[in-house]
Amino acid sequence: MTKLRQPIVYPVALRGDLHLTGASSNYYLIEDWYTGETNYLLDANGHIFETRDGWDFSVSLQTLIDPIRPYTHPLTWGIFRTRGMREAERVAEWVHPLTIAEKLPIIQYLQLNTSPMMILGIAYSNVQTQVTIGATEWVTRSLGMVEALSEPCKVGQHTFDYVVHDYALFHAVNDENITPSKIGGVSLICPRDAMVFDGKLHVWDAGDSNYDARIIVCEIG
Repeated sequence: MTKLRQPIVYPVALRGDLHLTGASSNYYLIEDWYTGETNYLLDANGHIFETRDGWDFSVSLQTLIDPIRPYTHPLTWGIFRTRGMREAERVAEWVHPLTIAEKLPIIQYLQLNTSPMMILGIAYSNVQTQVTIGATEWVTRSLGMVEALSEPCKVGQHTFDYVVHDYALFHAVNDENITPSKIGGVSLICPRDAMVFDGKLHVWDAGDSNYDARIIVCEIG
């Protein structure tokens, strides 16, 4: 049986909507997908080696391996959304329901000040990357958790009574458990991307507004 050995965690002094878009034995290429401007080249220990507003790095990017990003996947479904009105959009008709037992760890993980009854379910599922470990396919994916608000809010000209929280996972595709992800006892904050090369699993854990990103590396054996 293929197993993941004890992970090594490399802290990265970055936060934001960042993705791992290439890697080699010596470097990781991190892109800012939110602004589309600043890109980072990290060394094998997660230290920032170069920062560029573009692609003019001293290292040839052609030497890097790209992660596998499936255009279609059975676990990709739904429509991306961030907020709206429940009745007008008929949320109850398309949201994917969750049990109370499924909701509780997600509420804690997302640090939401709400009750399980206010979590209506999942709006969408989006697979970011896929890897094969042994004979098993694993994916990083984002789930949109729909939270109903106790009363409508208005921001500018937009009124809404539900919001959608992004919830990131790394798991085997045959594992239906959607509790917060762990690798070898290490809790993942925001697993965005994963790659396998040199006999190792490399996971980009993007962090959030409170925690810096990390690269988590496990030998496969």
